[in-house]
Amino acid sequence: MRTNLIAAAVALAVALLPSAALAEKTRLTAVSGPVSGGWYLGVGLVAKAFTDANPNYEVTMLPGNSTSNVIQLQQKKADLSIGMHTMNMAAIKGTAPYKKAFPNIAAYANLNDTARFHFVVTKKSGITSIAQLRDSKMPVRLAYGAVGGSGEVFCGWIFESYGFTYKDI
Repeated sequence: MRTNLIAAAVALAVALLPSAALAEKTRLTAVSGPVSGGWYLGVGLVAKAFTDANPNYEVTMLPGNSTSNVIQLQQKKADLSIGMHTMNMAAIKGTAPYKKAFPNIAAYANLNDTARFHFVVTKKSGITSIAQLRDSKMPVRLAYGAVGGSGEVFCGWIFESYGFTYKDI
């Protein structure tokens, strides 16, 4: 009888414990790149591997870009993101395109993501250098990617190094 009473007490205690299956998952938000891009896919794969290894976590993916991701982190709207070193450093220091410093940004991995920037013009334009683009004052249409994205920022930085801005052309 005593053994049955102890077994019943243990069974009741176990039944009252929170079940791991019923435990609420820890939710994380990840920002990456545009939905159709490699960053979104890459961060999604990392999130999948993480949640497979840690089933008590759930990761929600949001699109972003290297300029806005650090802002999302700083404002605590995201828990993790991907970014470009140059943009992250500009955010940490508070240099253009950022109006203030974001001191709570830190990197935990470097995936050696190389961003190449190409200037492509038609042969008919006659432009053979960035300085010539600056000096010619000819109207041009620029295609540097999304407004506010790293392509626009990098292009602006290159123009500044040649002594002109978007407004000058």
